[in-house]
Parts: sequence; C-alpha cells; structure tokens
Amino acid sequence: MFAKVQKLSFDAIFLDKGVFLNNFFSELKRRNVVRVGIAYVVVSWVILQFVNIIQEIVRFPGWFPQMVLVLLIIGLPIALIFSWAYEVTPEGVKKTAEVDKSSSITHGTGQRINKLIIGALVLALGFIAYDKLIGPDGRVVTQVEAGQASIAVLPFTNLSGLAENDPFTNGLHDDLLTQLSKIGSLKVISRTSVLEYRDTTKNMKEIANELGVTTLMEGGVQRAGDRVRINVQLIDAATDEHIWAETYDMQITVANIFDVQSEIARNITTALKATFDPEAVRELPTESLEAYEAFLKGRLALETTNYSLDSLLAVRAYFEAAVTIDPDFALAWANISIVNDYIYWFSGRSDEKRAATLAAAEKALEIAPDLPEAHFAMGQYYYHGLLDYDRALAELSLAEEGMRGNANFYGTRAAILRRSGNIEAAANDFVKASNLNPKDYLLQVDTIATLEGLRRFTEADARTDNLPDTPAYRLQYSMVGPYGVFTRSGDPGPALEVLDTLEDQDFGNFNVSPGFYFDLLMRAGRFQDALDLVERDIWNGFETFIPLDFFRGVAAFFIDPVAARPLLESALTGVENRLAVSPENPGLFSSKSLNLALLGRHDEAVAAARHAMEIVPMERDAWSAPRFVEDYAWILAMAGRYDEAIEVLDGYLPLPGAISLRTFMTGLPASGFEDHPGFAELVEKHGWEQKEATPQ
Repeated sequence: MFAKVQKLSFDAIFLDKGVFLNNFFSELKRRNVVRVGIAYVVVSWVILQFVNIIQEIVRFPGWFPQMVLVLLIIGLPIALIFSWAYEVTPEGVKKTAEVDKSSSITHGTGQRINKLIIGALVLALGFIAYDKLIGPDGRVVTQVEAGQASIAVLPFTNLSGLAENDPFTNGLHDDLLTQLSKIGSLKVISRTSVLEYRDTTKNMKEIANELGVTTLMEGGVQRAGDRVRINVQLIDAATDEHIWAETYDMQITVANIFDVQSEIARNITTALKATFDPEAVRELPTESLEAYEAFLKGRLALETTNYSLDSLLAVRAYFEAAVTIDPDFALAWANISIVNDYIYWFSGRSDEKRAATLAAAEKALEIAPDLPEAHFAMGQYYYHGLLDYDRALAELSLAEEGMRGNANFYGTRAAILRRSGNIEAAANDFVKASNLNPKDYLLQVDTIATLEGLRRFTEADARTDNLPDTPAYRLQYSMVGPYGVFTRSGDPGPALEVLDTLEDQDFGNFNVSPGFYFDLLMRAGRFQDALDLVERDIWNGFETFIPLDFFRGVAAFFIDPVAARPLLESALTGVENRLAVSPENPGLFSSKSLNLALLGRHDEAVAAARHAMEIVPMERDAWSAPRFVEDYAWILAMAGRYDEAIEVLDGYLPLPGAISLRTFMTGLPASGFEDHPGFAELVEKHGWEQKEATPQ
C-alpha cells in the first residue's frame, strides 16, 4: 500500500514537472525570448564585423573591439530578461504579468523579430562575402594594369594604443619597405617620404599623385604580449578599390615576421603584375627577437638623426646592443660602420674614428661576405674615410643588386660619381633617388643642382616647378628657382625678393644662410644693406668658421676703403688664427685671399687663392673644385693680371657647376678687365649667360 502511494506521488511529481516545463517553453516562445536571443546574437556578430572593418578607417584604439564585445556579452542576459519580463503593446512597453493574454500582440512582435533576424543574416552574408572578396582575408579583386608597378606603403597604425609598441610598429613598417625595395620590378617610395601622411586628411588619389605612384598600402599592427596581428591592404589609388588585403595573426618571432614580410612582398608583386624574385628577399638577419627589436630602434633613430655627435652616439648604442645580444648579427655591424662613418665625417675626423668605421664593416663582411649593406658600409668608408672614389664605387657595385630600390644607395652613389667627375651618371642616380624619396629636401636640391650644373635647364625647371609643398622646407624650396636664375644670368633680384622679406629666425637653413644673403647684396651693389645685415642676430655659429669682421670689412670697403682697413686687418688676424687650427681648409684660404686683395696685397692674395685651388684639385673633387677655380680667377682679375684671369676663366666656364660669365662679373670691383682685348673673345666663345645643353 505504501509503495503504491509512493509510486503515485512520484508520478504526480514528474507529471507536474513535465507540465511546468511544457508551460515554461511555451511561455518562452510566446514571449519571443528565443527569437530575441537569436536576433541579439546575429546582430551582435554583425556589429563586431562592422567594428572590425571600420577600425582601420576610423583609427579606433586597439582595446575598442574588445570593449564592444564585452558590452555585447553583458547585454545578452539583460535583453533576455527584458523580453521575458516586459511586452510591447500598442500602449507602449508593459510588464508581461499586467497584459491580458487575449489582447497580447506577441505574435506580431515575433514576426517583426523574424524579419530583423532575416535582415541581420543578410548583412552577415554580406560581411562574409566582403571578407572573402575584398576584406582582410581576401585576395585580388581588381588588377592594376601592367607597367604600373609602383607603391607607397603608408605608416602603419599602432592599434594597441600603447606608446611602448610604437617602435615595434614603426620598425615593422621600415623593415617591410626595405624588403620591398629589393624587388627591382617595383618602384617603392622610401619611408622618409611617406611619414608625413601618418595622420593626413588627404585622400588616396592626392597622396598617390604627390608621391608619383599608382598604388598605396595601409596597415595596422596590434601587439599583445608575445602575439601580434598585422592587417594590410593594397589600394588602387585611382579608383580607391582594394586590390588585395590580408590579416596575419602570429606569435612574435623573427622567423614569423620575415615569413609574413616575404608573403606580403609576393602578394604585392602578383597583384601588380610585377616579378617576384625570391632571392631578393634577404635571409633571416638574426634569430634573436631582442636583438632584432634593438636593431629596429637603431634604424629608426638613424632615420631621424640630426648628425650631431650626441645623436649619432645614441643611434650607435642601439646597434651595439643588438650585436651584444647576437654577435653574429651582420646587418647590425654594417649599420655600426655607417654610424661610425657619420661620426668621423660630421664630428671631427681622426684616425681612430676612421679605424672604427673600417673595423665594423670588416666584421659585417666576415660574418656575411655577400651582405649588400656590408658592402655599402665599406663603400662609405672608402668614400669618406679615404676619398678613394674608385674603390668606393667598386664596393657599391657589389651592393647594388640587393639595394636597387634604395634611395639612400642611389643618393650616395650619385654623390661619389659627382665628386669623381662623372656628373652625367651622378645626375641619373640623383633622379632615381629623388623619385624614390620625393619628400627628401636635400635629394631634391642635389638633383636640381646637378641638372643645373650640366645645363639641363628644362629638366631642372620642371623639377623646381614640381617641388613638394612640404611646410618644413617651404622657405628653402622657394629659393631654388631664384638661385638658378642667378647662376645662369647673374640676376640676384628674384633671390633678393625672397630674402628681403625674411625675419631673423628664418635664417640658418641651407640656401637661406646669412652668408648667401650677404653675397647677393654685395653683387647687387647694396653695400650698406650688406653692412647692416652683419649686425643682425642671424650669425649664430658663423664665427666658428670665419670672423664677422671679414663681412664688415668687405662691405665697408665698397663704402669707404679707408674706414674698412682696420676691419680687414682684424679679419685677416682672425682667419690666420683659424688656419692655425685647420691648416688645409680651402674655404679659409679663399677668404684670406679676398681679404688680402682688398688690403692691396695682391701677390699674397693670388698665392692664397692658388693654394685653396691646390687643396681641392679637380681629380679630388670635380664638383666642389670649380668654386675655388672661380675664386682664383676673381683674385687674378682684382690684381690686374687679366691674361691669367682670362686663361683660367676659359677653362672654368664650361665646367659642370660653373656659374655664368655675367654672374662672375657681378660684384667684381671696378677695373679694366672688361676692356681687355681677350675679354671680348671670352664673351664671344662662352656668352654672357649660360645656355641649355645640347642633348646627346
């Protein structure tokens, strides 16, 4: 009896539970809780995909997607509880318990939720299609026409939002550019020229036009601990369409990073119909991530150095840290040699510094005999350390295959070729370098100056007219054209129109030095203005090289020669003191010669000018030497030795880099030089102004 009653009790319990569960699930369905849950999950997925896509465009910080995900997860139970406890009615939202089931509109609400789910699923399918066709994991969508293999890789975005990851992000960008530049069939714009576009508001077409490319790459790097996610996308600048894109998630190792860089390079060359040469991608430089990161920091620091001793020592410390961790890191040794060379060249030359340059280059070549950068470093050593242009060029020829897209390589070789006398070849290399690095001020100026020196005026003018509008160099660029007018025709007017408007703080930069302004004022006959210029607070550091009394004495001589004499005597003493420290400084001997000439000591002046010319003979520096030949001819003319002056000018005027005869004559103290019979023959042969070179 008891067992029967017990069995009936259990049956009743299970029956009650079944009824309860059936009623519960029916109520879940009636209240649309299940539909709300499905709709919430689908819509949340769509939101996350949308956030992921626009993150690169809007530049959200790296934590933003995770924050959205956490908020969506928190919101799910809230949405389910809300859908159970509340119901939408024609009168608004009410508690479900207060709504009469006979008047409930949950069925209609459910239909609307179904439509929302369908719409969200359609969007989800759209995002999946985007992801496969043009999104982060897709492949080529549009193909750029053959012959348009040119690319600028814009600065990568640090998506982690942590400043400590900036060097890693920037280093990856720099290293990828180095890898891409080794692919000879690609024109790859250097990092220096793309940096200004980090936070630009310019569109893709504007950027591409300014850099002279047809495609752009954007990227983002998100580092978290020992893992990194790299997003890259290749864009056709003309159409703003994605050509190719990819996302890489990986553990951070040097090998993984290099594998990704190689794959990116391969995909870019495929997309642009260029030729990918696996041999062009360099071997793993080190297996140590710590050494690699120190190397990246060093290369970024080298990129922004001002070449002061403190700055260069700080750069070298990064590379030295890299070789301390990995003594066989040949690429770091090569960069130590390059930095040592800059220390030697810019911060006081000594046998010890030169030896340090050679030792590091030899160490790099000992470890990796075929490393292009090691041969480049050795070339720098022969160039700056020994002024041995032939051996420098021989080393660079060994480096060329692995550095054929490197602007610094072509710029360095151009400088060596120019000094060695091969000015035409130098111009061609400068053009290559400036095309690869169009925002580099010195490269642009060197290219134009070399074309000017060869009388290739049409090309020089075209480049002058298309100089980049870079705010930091806008003033310097404004002087390039007027300076060309002066050297060709002897007219200082256009240059003075610019210089006369400058404030004191505007001086001190290349092409806007106070010495250049002084020279133009003197040549224009504005002697009092030149004298007044010397008293302005714009000569900081100038007296290290030459006493200011030299400028005062020169300007005063053309106003009152008698009053100028004490100034010229003082200046001569100052020049002699500086020569005691730098006895083979050609610039000081040139200044000394003019100083002596204005004091009437012409034989001594001619001897000083000749010595300056002998210090820098044509075979030592074919680009700089003509300046001292010009000075020598000037001093000869001032001394009344006209036959000698005409003979020197006859050899000087055709030289690459020489100024015109009219420019030479501007500012020359009044004499009978132009009345000399040989002068008319000089004009007949060379003309007053320079003419465009005949194409060969």
